[in-house]
Amino acid sequence: MKVFKKIFAIALCGILIASAFAGCSKSGEADKITDKTMLIAYTDEVEPFLYKGKNGKLAGFDIDLFKKIYDNVKNDTKNYEFVKVDKDYKVGDDVAYTNKDGDEFIAYTMIGAVQKNVGSVNEDFSFTNDIITNRIITVTKSGNNISDYNDLSGKKLAVVTDIAKAALDKNATIKNNNKNTLYPTIEDALSALDNGSVDAVITDEFNFSPLENAEKYQVLNGELDKISYAFM
Repeated sequence: MKVFKKIFAIALCGILIASAFAGCSKSGEADKITDKTMLIAYTDEVEPFLYKGKNGKLAGFDIDLFKKIYDNVKNDTKNYEFVKVDKDYKVGDDVAYTNKDGDEFIAYTMIGAVQKNVGSVNEDFSFTNDIITNRIITVTKSGNNISDYNDLSGKKLAVVTDIAKAALDKNATIKNNNKNTLYPTIEDALSALDNGSVDAVITDEFNFSPLENAEKYQVLNGELDKISYAFM
């Protein structure tokens, strides 16, 4: 299975390069899954690659990518559909989807930009080269007296997202010299920063950068960690 995944990853990159200037193909998205539907398996939803949009439909980089390349990889299929599978799903072996009549379907294709260097994932899968890097950053109010990481000692920190918490856990000096509180969303953490409940926010760049008012805050130079994502 590892060999298959590696071959597909290489083929995917080649197709992407070849079709980069071809424009969008017909969507090919399935209204109904049949034996002529190409199933694309994915595990976790990870912004900005693949996630549910406000309309409840899947959106993101992976979705846009597959729309562009489907005509080049469809073979004898008529349409395609993304289906969520367990982390231990084996491409081409395990059932990916069962319809209301009990018919079972397997997915021969796995797509998804996934986080490298976590658990045993590097040993379990083959990867393309990194396609994007997410930085774990520290955000403070503009004009305050925190100019670098040395100034964080004794401060109250808001931590947002699991990967930000994992990065802080690896930086024992910063973690142990501060009071750290987990916040469910970046908006909650920045609200606490605005009202003085915390002195800084530790989060990931994907989470922070799209905010409309991001420019009102100061991002410290450097980062606590870099998270690499690639296609597996």
